Amino acid sequence: MTLKMALETFSRFPELPPEIRLSIWELALRPTDRGGGLHKFSIMQVNESFGALLLRGHATLPMPPDPTEFPTYMAGVPRLIKTHHNENKPRNESACLWDAGLWAACTDSRRVITNHYNRQQCRLGNESSSAHVEIESVDNDAIAATMTISRKNEHWKLIVRPYQDLFCLTPLNWGMHIDWETMFDSFAFSASSSGYGRVKNVAVEFHPRWNFNLPKTMDELLSESTPRGLVARAVRQDVEMNLWLIDRHANRAPSTETATSSPRIFHDCEEEYIESTATEVRDSGVEYAHTAAFFIEQIESLRNPDNDPTIAFFLAMTQGIWDNMHLGILTCRPRGSEDS
Repeated sequence: MTLKMALETFSRFPELPPEIRLSIWELALRPTDRGGGLHKFSIMQVNESFGALLLRGHATLPMPPDPTEFPTYMAGVPRLIKTHHNENKPRNESACLWDAGLWAACTDSRRVITNHYNRQQCRLGNESSSAHVEIESVDNDAIAATMTISRKNEHWKLIVRPYQDLFCLTPLNWGMHIDWETMFDSFAFSASSSGYGRVKNVAVEFHPRWNFNLPKTMDELLSESTPRGLVARAVRQDVEMNLWLIDRHANRAPSTETATSSPRIFHDCEEEYIESTATEVRDSGVEYAHTAAFFIEQIESLRNPDNDPTIAFFLAMTQGIWDNMHLGILTCRPRGSEDS
C-alpha cells in the first residue's frame, strides 16, 4: 500500500488523525508471524560484463563493504512489474518488495517502517552500502538486513532476514559454476563482511520436465547446464543449508497419518509456500511422476552406491557426504487460504 493507493481509494486519508494514519501504516507492514518471506534474485558471475543484469531489466544489489576482496558473484532483483511490452514476463512478487513503498510514500510511513525494523535489531545503512547489524546470536531469526538498490535513477530499500527467509535464486546462466560454500559472501544480504553468515534457506523453481530423460549416472547429471544440473551440483557439494524445490504443479494433501506436524511456511506478496512431504504430494492426486518429490527420489537413486561406482568411491573417501544439506519440497497456495 502506498500513499497514492490510499488516496485513490480514500481521498481524505491525509485528514485522518495522526494516530489513525500511523495505525493504518502499521497494518500495511509485511507480516512475520507465519514463517519467512520469499525473495527472488538473479545471480551471475562477475567477469567481464557488469552490465548483464542491467541489460535484462534488473536492479542491482550493492556489493559487500569489504574492499580487500573482489566478489565472485553479483545479484540483481528481477523486473518489478509487467509492462505492455512484456506482458508475458512474470511480475516479481518478492516479499522484500512488500515494504518497499513504505520507505517513499510519506513521512509517516517511513517512520513506521524505520521504527519497526529498529525494534528487530536492524540498524539502517547509508545510501551506498548494506546495513550493519548488531548480532546477539547467529541463530536469531529476527535479524534483518537492509540494502539500498538502484535501477536507472530510482533508489529504494529492501529488507530481508538472512536466517528466516527463503531466497529463490535464478542464475542468468544455468551452466555457471557455483561454489555454494562461498557464493553468499558476495551478496550484501548475507556477506560475512557485513556481519551475516550464510543464508539458511535457498529455493529453485522445479518444472515437471526435470523428470524426463534423466541421466543414468550422477556424473552425467552434474555436467548438465540445466536447473536440475544446478540442483545436483548443490547436492554433491553438500552445503549446510535447506535447499527447497518449489513445485507449482503439485498439491499438498495432509492427513492424520502423514501431515507434517508444523510445516514451514514462506510467503511472497501473492502466495504461500508450504513444506510438503513426498507422501503428502503422492496422496494429493497429482501425477506423481511429474512432481518434485519424484525428482528427489531419482536423485536419491543416483546417489546410491550400488547404481554408481563413482559415487560409491566418493562416499568411501568422505564417509559423510550429503549429511548436511536438507533437500525439501514446497507446494503453493494463494496467501490467506487454508488447507482443505
